[in-house]
Order: sequence, then C-alpha cells, then structure tokens
Amino acid sequence: MSEQATPPSETLPEPTESGRTFRREWLIVLGIFTAVTLGIMFAIEEYGRQSLAAVPTRTFSPPAQLREVRLEQFGLSLLAPANWSDPIIRDAHSFVISADGSADTRTTAAPFLYVVVDALPVFSRQLNFRTDLREPTAQLDALVEALNRNGPRFKSSSVFGGSPYPAAIVRGFERGNELTIILMRLPDDRWLYIGAQAEAALFRAYETSVFLPVVNSIRLLQP
Repeated sequence: MSEQATPPSETLPEPTESGRTFRREWLIVLGIFTAVTLGIMFAIEEYGRQSLAAVPTRTFSPPAQLREVRLEQFGLSLLAPANWSDPIIRDAHSFVISADGSADTRTTAAPFLYVVVDALPVFSRQLNFRTDLREPTAQLDALVEALNRNGPRFKSSSVFGGSPYPAAIVRGFERGNELTIILMRLPDDRWLYIGAQAEAALFRAYETSVFLPVVNSIRLLQP
C-alpha cells in the first residue's frame, strides 16, 4: 500500500506589499489625527486661561457722600453717590445708576441700580402675570414668577423696610453675582421696579453704602 499523503499544514499568507503600505498609511493618519486633537485641546486650555486672566477682579470702591438728584421726567427725586455719574436714562420708563457711568445691566456689568418706573404696565407688555395685587409681596411674587427667576437661586419675597412707601424685596444669586429686586408702590399708584446687582463678594458693601440709601431716599416730586 502506498503511504497516505499528509495534507500540508495551514499557514498564514505573507503580507503583501500593498498590505504593508496600507498599514503605514493608516498609522500616519492616526498619528496626524492624534497630533491635531492634542493641539486643539492645548489651544482650548490656553484660551480658557487667557479668558480668565482677562476678567478683571473688582474691588470695592467706597462711594462719596450722597447728593440729591431730581428726575423731572419721572416725577422722582433720590440720592446718589457724588462720585458716580448722573442716572443714565435708558428709555421713557427706565434709568440706571452705576459705578462706572454705564447703562449696562448684564451679569458682567459693574455694580448698578436698574429702575423701571410704572413697571407693571411695562413688564405686562411682554409677560403674562397679575397686575391688580395691592400687597407688595404678593405683587412681587407674581412678577418674579413671570420673570422666571423663582427657584433655589432666589428666596421668597419679604417686606422691605426703610422706604416711606410700601415695598417688597427678593434676594438671589446669578452667575457669580448677588442681586435684589425691590417692588415699591408709590402714592400715585405707580410701581417702581428696582434691581440691584454686584459681585457676590462685594454686594453687602455696596448694599450698605449705596443701594439701600439710594432706594430709601426715593421720593415722589410734588406737583
């Protein structure tokens, strides 16, 4: 009998030149992608550092003595720091008192008071809320809810003391700032919206020396 032929053992085929070339190209692409990704990550990190460095750290600047300011167009008078600019009139219903003379009321703005005169009709043009409430706390709660500023960052409203006119106040925090909203009912039945903002670390200093004295000094001009 003839010897049975032994089947050849299975072997892996040798990689061809085209296969080696494909792997080299794939490794080159992977290397380029990795380098580009790392470059983008470093650029983003550097941009973040530069952005943080570009934001100035504000310090408390003590205000000078308060001086009287008459706002005939709004029928109001108030006191304002002598070393701050005159109130900046934004439109027929609002003005801003700021440390740097700017009308900016964004979260990046310097400390300011933003006042809206006859506020309920003004806000009701864009928001849906009750405007017939006489109690300041109830009316402020309705407005704050419409402004979508209620929640864990803002406390419940309470009676505001110091002003000769009925008023309510609510406190809150937003993007590193502390702010208050005061709603005040004047004797002529107009409501004043008064928003105060400063960096959280500086808010108490500004509130004591500027915000509260200014708000408590608001008076209706006699005809």
